[in-house]
Amino acid sequence: MKTEVIGTLRDTQSVELCDGFPTGLRYYIPEGSTKSGRDGVIVRFASGTDHEWIGVFAFGEYGCSFPSCVVPLPDSDRVLIVSSGDGFIVREGIPGGFEKVKAVPVRSVHLVPRQKLIALADDTTIVAYGGDGLRWQSERIGWHDLRIEKVEDSAIHCKTFDIRSDEDIEFTVDTTSGSAHGGIKVV
Repeated sequence: MKTEVIGTLRDTQSVELCDGFPTGLRYYIPEGSTKSGRDGVIVRFASGTDHEWIGVFAFGEYGCSFPSCVVPLPDSDRVLIVSSGDGFIVREGIPGGFEKVKAVPVRSVHLVPRQKLIALADDTTIVAYGGDGLRWQSERIGWHDLRIEKVEDSAIHCKTFDIRSDEDIEFTVDTTSGSAHGGIKVV
């Protein structure tokens, strides 16, 4: 599994993906322990303050086909870490503090540069985070296997398998509001 830093929305110098265990104050996320925890994506945070720390973000239990990446959120000190499908948002200067993302498990991560958003898809919904946190969460737009095909400034183009028609359906999600134009309609 390849983990990468995705950093086109802001400077990424204060966030470093590590291959091994560097020395320093270490937090295991989501356990919150400084002593031990599960293996995962290892990230050093050096925000220019006295709060340099290392986060070990536990691999999700979904398998190696799920994404792992590190994405500094725009216009903030927040960073999104996805570790084999488990997603966390941390603040660079707050060692060990985190929140779980609303997409579970994270199937894909996409930048929406014009809107300064990160879009995350799980099996049935899309959520978008900006520098100030959660911006929107779509309604349920897929039964399972929701796929983001393309991202544009104003729309996210998606596909999902519709069990009622036994075929893939295409639809879009508005990048400013999260409202879907198509997709499944659960009644």
